[in-house]
Amino acid sequence: MTTKEILDKQQIFSRDELEKLKRDELVQLSVKYSLKHNGLRKDVLIDSILKYQEHINDIKSKLVTNNPIEQYHRGTVEYRLPTLIINRIIRDLWHEDIDLCLNTDNLRRNYRWLLSIALVSKEFFKLISSLFSSFKTKPNNRIENADTFYLAHHLRSSVLSPHSVLKNIGDLTISIQVFSAITKKSVCAPIELGLIFNNVRRFCMSNDNGNWRPSPIQAQQCKSIVQYMPNIESLVFLQAYIGLDLLQSIKTLPRLTSLDISKSEFPKIAQFTSDLLSHSIKKLKLPMRYNSPYKSILSDQHQLTTFGIGRITLAQIQMISGHFMHFTKLIIKKLNEEMIAKFEKLLCLPDCKVRTLITDTIYVWIERVLNQNQLIDTIDVNCDLDDTFALVSKSPSIKRFIFSHNKDITTDQYKLGIDNHATGFAHVKSKSFIYRAVGYAAKIYNVSENQDDNTAVESTYPHLKFLYYRIESVSSYSRSDEYSESDIDDFDFNDDSDE
Repeated sequence: MTTKEILDKQQIFSRDELEKLKRDELVQLSVKYSLKHNGLRKDVLIDSILKYQEHINDIKSKLVTNNPIEQYHRGTVEYRLPTLIINRIIRDLWHEDIDLCLNTDNLRRNYRWLLSIALVSKEFFKLISSLFSSFKTKPNNRIENADTFYLAHHLRSSVLSPHSVLKNIGDLTISIQVFSAITKKSVCAPIELGLIFNNVRRFCMSNDNGNWRPSPIQAQQCKSIVQYMPNIESLVFLQAYIGLDLLQSIKTLPRLTSLDISKSEFPKIAQFTSDLLSHSIKKLKLPMRYNSPYKSILSDQHQLTTFGIGRITLAQIQMISGHFMHFTKLIIKKLNEEMIAKFEKLLCLPDCKVRTLITDTIYVWIERVLNQNQLIDTIDVNCDLDDTFALVSKSPSIKRFIFSHNKDITTDQYKLGIDNHATGFAHVKSKSFIYRAVGYAAKIYNVSENQDDNTAVESTYPHLKFLYYRIESVSSYSRSDEYSESDIDDFDFNDDSDE
């Protein structure tokens, strides 16, 4: 929904029309606009409503009149080069400088040149604005209360300013503290909160309390999520205590299909039941670090495609064993030998539909599962490129894999050398988490023993970064599981469309 459509829904009353209304009707309007009304006389209510309507008109004059994102025209650049070609060039550069970049300092410089392109014409403003659809504040234990309110005001001005490219935020990651600050009436009016959060599809709320301990989600924060984010589809909570009242509140979100609480905890006295989950949930990631008290996990009405859990017990495996015919993505961590044997058996069942497997071990049982279950085409075993590919190369069904790497991938992994060998996979995306940086690789071609054949195939994809590995024995593996993994996006290399 555009800014204009949101504002046009606000009915405007004249003073004469308001004076004809009864006091109860004026009170209803005040409640709708989140205005104070208790004990106020009729004339005071009318003045309050009129003042609020003037505020709406002021926003309209700033955001709708000659809004460059909604009323753009073709600039003179089109006569130099077709606009579609320019757009594709910019998107390819975005993929190179943003999607594959993990260094925060480099990101700041890369964003700067994109922002400068937005000034070329209003059409480019629209294009760049469509690329800037995410807003994220990273956790920082040095952030003070004054900084929290500064970030809240900065987010407000970034969206409401007619000169800012940040117009339609679809992916929002902010701290619990910043979210509490921006939802205060002294910072943002209700209509402004609607403009900021209305288009959010994925919302991640993290914790900035300074000691990395979980913080509880307050009831008012739950109400704000439900009230101002009607289109939310994916919800992530990091380092938070997940109370039962929170689950009851988000159950009312009509479009919510994904819930990730893998990096959070349940209070010890809380007992999770399947009744707390909406039947619309298709992707669920439960706490990974600690064994949580579950009375029940999934009911027969739940048909999840993505499921994640850690430190699971034998009784809890029985609660989910009947759902492997629905799971297409499985995330399992912190398993002992007995639980590994149970999952291996479930993953090898004929009716198992799992296609993506994410775990924190690379033991022999993974090889046995891949040999038995040819449906699995995507895997992450929390290892570096060389160790992961040593496993992947033994399974022809694997089309995509995730591997751990440092903040910057070395140039050698993109170049063929004496010690390097072709993988047939290309590096398509990078992500940085709190304790882990990962790369996403997609298979492009089957490697030949003749390197000239491999080079010929790779030359037909000049825009891709192909990965090379070193043949050496696997000696050690990472055991860190401190990250929350999102879905692997399909990457189409034969089409001109973006990822």
